[in-house]
Amino acid sequence: MFRSASSQLARALSVDRLLAILAVVCCCLALVTPVAGSGLENAGTVEPRTEAGAALDGGVDTDELTSTSITADLEDATGTVELVVRLEEADVPQSATDDETEAILEDQAEQTQGDVLEYANTTPGVHVQQQFWLTNAVVLEVDLDRVDPAGLERFDDVVDVHRNFEVAVPEPELLPETSDGEGESENGNEDEDTPHEPTPNPRYETTEPPAQLNAPEVWREYDTRGAGVRVAVLDTGIDVSHPDLELWTDDPTDPTYPGGWAAFEPDGTQDLGSTPHDSGTHGTAVSSLLAGQNATGRYLGVAPDVDLMHGQVLSEEGGTFAQLIAGMEWALDHDADVVSMSLGSAGTDDRLIEPVRNAREAGVVVVAAVGNDGEDVSSSPANVYDSIAVGATTAEWEVPPFSGGEVIETDTAWNDPPGEWPSTYVVPTVVAPGVAVESAIPDGEYRRISGTSMATPHVAGVVALAQSASVDQSPADLERALLETTWYPDGVDSEPSTRYGQGIVDAKAATDRVASARLEGRVTDASGTAVPDATVTAGGESTTTDTTGSYALTTAPGSTTVAVDATRYVGTETEITVPAGATVTHDVTLERVEEGEYGTASGETSGSEQSPGLGVGGAVGAVAVVVVGLVFLGRRDGI
Repeated sequence: MFRSASSQLARALSVDRLLAILAVVCCCLALVTPVAGSGLENAGTVEPRTEAGAALDGGVDTDELTSTSITADLEDATGTVELVVRLEEADVPQSATDDETEAILEDQAEQTQGDVLEYANTTPGVHVQQQFWLTNAVVLEVDLDRVDPAGLERFDDVVDVHRNFEVAVPEPELLPETSDGEGESENGNEDEDTPHEPTPNPRYETTEPPAQLNAPEVWREYDTRGAGVRVAVLDTGIDVSHPDLELWTDDPTDPTYPGGWAAFEPDGTQDLGSTPHDSGTHGTAVSSLLAGQNATGRYLGVAPDVDLMHGQVLSEEGGTFAQLIAGMEWALDHDADVVSMSLGSAGTDDRLIEPVRNAREAGVVVVAAVGNDGEDVSSSPANVYDSIAVGATTAEWEVPPFSGGEVIETDTAWNDPPGEWPSTYVVPTVVAPGVAVESAIPDGEYRRISGTSMATPHVAGVVALAQSASVDQSPADLERALLETTWYPDGVDSEPSTRYGQGIVDAKAATDRVASARLEGRVTDASGTAVPDATVTAGGESTTTDTTGSYALTTAPGSTTVAVDATRYVGTETEITVPAGATVTHDVTLERVEEGEYGTASGETSGSEQSPGLGVGGAVGAVAVVVVGLVFLGRRDGI
């Protein structure tokens, strides 16, 4: 009896030991076997973070939202009105990519707008007109005789409700028509010498502003006039029949110019059947100063080869907040790199902070006119710190009296400014020619026009040229290049001011600051024999060598690591400096890996890259051994 009990105990202990071994092996198997999605679940995704009741940029603290704040601008209003319901904005991490930013904004809108949409769909007298994600908002048509809009305050995500307010076109000054560009500027001075003479460039004939901004020097040196950069002008429309204008489209056979043209109703809805047209003259004129061709023998635009888009968000009398946001959102949807807006709402307007900031965080440079109401007055969105606010100069680099500008005390001027804004800043940001500027207008005509509206597309064109000559430059990079290369006329204090802002832009100098560099060379072995199909990587750009071992690629300027890898060769990495706009020759000699040698040559797996342990096959084999052992012991001990 004792012996029998001992045998049973021994057998149990044997089984326990083997089961323990089996458990350890299974754990090893789990460690070396890839788990579906492991390490990738969070890649490329950033969860938006919002805090209920937190004060939001450009919004109203949810905890302080009352019927008084909702109806503040509805006093004495009756009948049907359009209201914009603003909801909690997403918190976009600085590390988010452009695509991630748009995804976060869209997801926030989808998650938070549901209650408002349900309310509108179930409440007589309330109708949904439009939904936005660029700023988290819903446009409602509300019959005030039937519905009290204060009822919207019950929704936790609602932070503000305001009218679909008007956005104005700065009033330009039209000068006599011209067909040849000859004539006097507004102050009557003809072609005087200036302190900052543009470099003569006989290859390109232009009107005066592109030459003054040194745009032709960019065209010549970098062989680009803005190609590959997409710029959206948001204005009154465009006459595409004008010989100096070409509108981009993704389907040249479609008269609605899909991708390159869109017209929006006051409530923000898009007129899908609209074909390009100008409701006045303003939009055609500003478009020509950005991208005008040379039908007269002289280029009108600073960047005539950009992919020009035009969103009609205004009539000659103005537009609405919903039209403006719809146009900006459309521009982002169609991959615009720059948005140019010669329009505005007087003063500092918190309701325009989020659209500008979100567009910039999504990778778009926002350029806006400061307004034509003179010193100590300016408008939004130009006043939003994250935009480039543009003032005007004459051909002699004087700032005309109409050009707006002021010192903005952040906490005083704005209700809820972002915390990272400076306590004080000056608008305009920069200035450019905007007086008596020869411009295209509908019906194939031309006219000299003055206004900050005319200066704005010049600056947008400078940004486009710099981006066209560069690789992977962010809005911050392009803005920095623009501001670090401005200049002031002789006798003008070189400090930011309400007249000149941070100075006059220079297309060539700004482009020099960010222009890509060209890297070229040959990859050979120690005997000088070409190494074809080697991979050369620098600054995030890659290429392969041809049959002669030669390669060439463009990269961002500055210090960069050049990595070269080829099968059966030891890879190399070299740190070099590549000046902007320069061509640098960098030849590489690779050491061949001897037959049977185990190393880090391309095509081999180094010890650091190979997972330690048994691997999947080894682990499965180990499990099999343990199972066989269990069977054997079971049979031996009669288990």
